Amino acid sequence: ICRGFGLDREFSSIMATGVSICGVSAAIAAGGAVKGDSKYISYTISMVLITAIPMLIGIPYLVKALQPVIGKYWLHVGGAWIGATIDTTPAVVAAGGFLGGRALDVAAIVKMAQNILIGFAAFILAVYWVFRVEKKPEERVSPMEVWYRFPKFIIGFIVASILVTVVITAISGAMGISLAKAKSDFVVKFWQGAVDKYRSIIFFPLAFVGIGLDTRFKDLVAIGRGRPAVAYVIAQCINIVFSLFLVWLLWGGIFFTPPLAE
Repeated sequence: ICRGFGLDREFSSIMATGVSICGVSAAIAAGGAVKGDSKYISYTISMVLITAIPMLIGIPYLVKALQPVIGKYWLHVGGAWIGATIDTTPAVVAAGGFLGGRALDVAAIVKMAQNILIGFAAFILAVYWVFRVEKKPEERVSPMEVWYRFPKFIIGFIVASILVTVVITAISGAMGISLAKAKSDFVVKFWQGAVDKYRSIIFFPLAFVGIGLDTRFKDLVAIGRGRPAVAYVIAQCINIVFSLFLVWLLWGGIFFTPPLAE
């Protein structure tokens, strides 16, 4: 869609990754993989955050309105729809909690499954850009260039996932305590030892305020004569409709009972 609106390959890749995976983190990872202009990344992040607000409020109401059509497992379908379409994890959690019941659990599961795809997408983009897009005829490209472009925070994500899946799960089982309590104790001790909790309370909001300070609605319309914004909205609308049909098939009890059904 972006290419059809005349956007270059870098901008198109960043926006497409942001829409299809998880917004801010995916846009940053894709931007690094293709060495895209920082303005492209900021623009995509702004669009993600701007569209997340009406979706956070609107999709739970749509789910409730569609409850007779969706059927018995409407909370599961609604949660999966939220996780699949809203492109920022905090907004997904907020919308899932707003809908209530099992919707929050399902929304978080679907969004985490999408987040895992960031690493794959960034790696594929980096390989494609290094060996196909930017490679000149007869030029020998070092595979290390892919490593330089690969977002390193993905490695931390994988290590943390393995730690929770293998180590903390085993420890909690041996000690006879719940996994949730084991994770909570680990995170609290690690966080208090690494960063003062009050600083985190200050810096996290400041990071989002900083994004807002770099966002001017006038520029969103002016850049590309508004074509990137239109392309993003069109893609998001298609995403909303297609995702609803897909999650209805997967979580609506059509082929099997949803795994979180009570």
